[in-house]
Amino acid sequence: MMSKQIQISDAEWQIMKVLWQAPGLTANEVTEQLVDLQEWHAKTVRTMLSRLQKKGVLEATVVDKLYRYTPLFTRDECIGEASSSFLSRVFDGAFSPMLAHFVKTSPLSKKDRAELERILSKYNKEN
Repeated sequence: MMSKQIQISDAEWQIMKVLWQAPGLTANEVTEQLVDLQEWHAKTVRTMLSRLQKKGVLEATVVDKLYRYTPLFTRDECIGEASSSFLSRVFDGAFSPMLAHFVKTSPLSKKDRAELERILSKYNKEN
């Protein structure tokens, strides 16, 4: 699991999403993928790739004289870490108040409710 010190900014999440879909891209290839979402220059992408390397989230390897970037953690691992960090910081680690807040501020659709009930039912059977 990820180190508790690792925090990924919103902009860095965009880069990670690209690399989770296609590990091993170069900085230019990442920039091309993001051009429709963000108006980032290659220098900005390179800076964020460097930051993610320093944080220990990405690995850069040289292939044919080009740096290729690969995530060191899965998307699920990063989501788990971000979720735990958010829950701890904002709701003192208590899940029920967080869920209540989200349900009150963003009512669940029928589909969301059914999915939540399915998850809870599965959890109840396992425990």
